[in-house]
Amino acid sequence: SAKDIEYARLVFEAIRIGMEQGKGEVSLRGGVMPIGGLPEKLMAAVRAGIRTVMIPKDNEEDLEDVAEEVKRQLTIVPVSSVSQVLEETGL
Repeated sequence: SAKDIEYARLVFEAIRIGMEQGKGEVSLRGGVMPIGGLPEKLMAAVRAGIRTVMIPKDNEEDLEDVAEEVKRQLTIVPVSSVSQVLEETGL
């Protein structure tokens, strides 16, 4: 249906943007893969004025390495699938 086609287009666009920006990786089944350098990426987000970030659920334990000051300035949303990312962004 047209709705399914539009949904697929949005999913692929979200994946394409994420991959181009080097923000993370997605499995062929739509799973969000773990990333490296989470503390540095979250510090950069704060410096850039970003207030809400989505991180791979598999990286939640890495939040222990993030400065409390950085965590206080962010809303951190752990996600495990592309569908969760789309839901969180309202797409």
